[in-house]
Amino acid sequence: MVCSLSFISLCLSLIGLFAFDEKIGPQLQMIKKMFFDLLSFLAILSVCVITYAIAAYANLYPASRIDDDLVFNLLRIPYWNLYGELNLNILELKEPDCTFDRFLYENGTLPRCPTAIGTYLVPLLMGIYMMFASILLLNLLIAMFSNSYAKVQAETHLHWCYQRFTLIHECSRRPPFALPFNLTSKLFKKICCFWLCKKCRRNRQDEYKENTRTYPVNDKKYNYLVLWEKAVANEYMHGIHNLS
Repeated sequence: MVCSLSFISLCLSLIGLFAFDEKIGPQLQMIKKMFFDLLSFLAILSVCVITYAIAAYANLYPASRIDDDLVFNLLRIPYWNLYGELNLNILELKEPDCTFDRFLYENGTLPRCPTAIGTYLVPLLMGIYMMFASILLLNLLIAMFSNSYAKVQAETHLHWCYQRFTLIHECSRRPPFALPFNLTSKLFKKICCFWLCKKCRRNRQDEYKENTRTYPVNDKKYNYLVLWEKAVANEYMHGIHNLS
């Protein structure tokens, strides 16, 4: 399981190499924006799915035992209903193909029979649920995808330039060695950074001591500065007098 998940993460990371292409690169940005649109859409869809799941299951199988299997069975049917898997054969089960005996259906010998009122009420709820979820919400999702596609398509070249810069910058910062040899390069970089910081701190301290040190001014330079200040002041006062 760990190897399969690692393989999936490797394949997803290889998708980023398509950012070099000017046509495929912006499509990755479109997929990213559509993914965030999908997350906001799932928040609305989850409310509808959970509402229909609890209402339908409570009418089909009342007084069910609360456990992990109950949560799985609650969400399994309404989720696959969105893709057209209606599972109407569950509503049509009758004895002897199913049973109302708790001992038999809890042991998995026979499936549990739906209630009589559930076989009439649940198809009605399913019709309303499919009309709202499949027609209204899915068309809303398509409209959100179209809006995100149009925004990215209007600035395709800019998105491609930014993606290419990000990929090059990321690759330039990665160590040239693979695991576990890249740990030595990271350790070497940390030692170099520590040494450079210590050297810069020492240089700043030396510059501060050098700047705070007072230098004597000779009499010739002092007299020159005094004469220059007097000349500038006289010129300024003469300009004010002419203006008045």
